[in-house]
Amino acid sequence: MSKKAKNYTEAMERLDEILEQIDESKIPIDVLAESVVEAADLLKQCKKMLTETEAKVKNVLEDLENEFGEAGAEDTEEEDD
Repeated sequence: MSKKAKNYTEAMERLDEILEQIDESKIPIDVLAESVVEAADLLKQCKKMLTETEAKVKNVLEDLENEFGEAGAEDTEEEDD
């Protein structure tokens, strides 16, 4: 089993690699279960990273909303016209 991925891209690349090997029957039956467990762990890591990123983006947007309010967004739309 591999170590924890350093970032989302690395995790997705490894997951794609595992899934391709499974799809093309390139994984020996002796290590299939181990590969499936690794893939599941990678999916959990990716989900966690996405959830954390979503929360950070939401917080930033809320901070901007509090600082500038919706009026700021409306002013920007009017300036674009």
